[in-house]
Amino acid sequence: MTTNVCLQAIRDGARRNARVEEFDDFEDDDMFDLQNRVAVSLDVRAAVDALAKPFRDVVVLCFFYDMDHENIASILGISPVTVRTRLHKAKKRLEPLLAESFGVSVRATGVRTGEVG
Repeated sequence: MTTNVCLQAIRDGARRNARVEEFDDFEDDDMFDLQNRVAVSLDVRAAVDALAKPFRDVVVLCFFYDMDHENIASILGISPVTVRTRLHKAKKRLEPLLAESFGVSVRATGVRTGEVG
């Protein structure tokens, strides 16, 4: 329960501190870039949401909240080694999900082919 309370507090704080950018001087290229960035963000978030909770928790805390392994371990009540292991496994599980979204082929050998478009 403590873990969920901490994670929710972090999420709530991030929402309150979110900064709204001004869009007055946007041109077509800027809007296209913004749309692509939003699409990428949505694809990444959907892939992370597809992970099992133990993997999702460490990914969110590490990459979305920029926490180090020791802090994540403390919040989740696990060892830093377990955090590193879960991150490694999560990355391996995310790779095919994101490769599909970005049009990149991932072979069993780990070699990527294709272009990110």
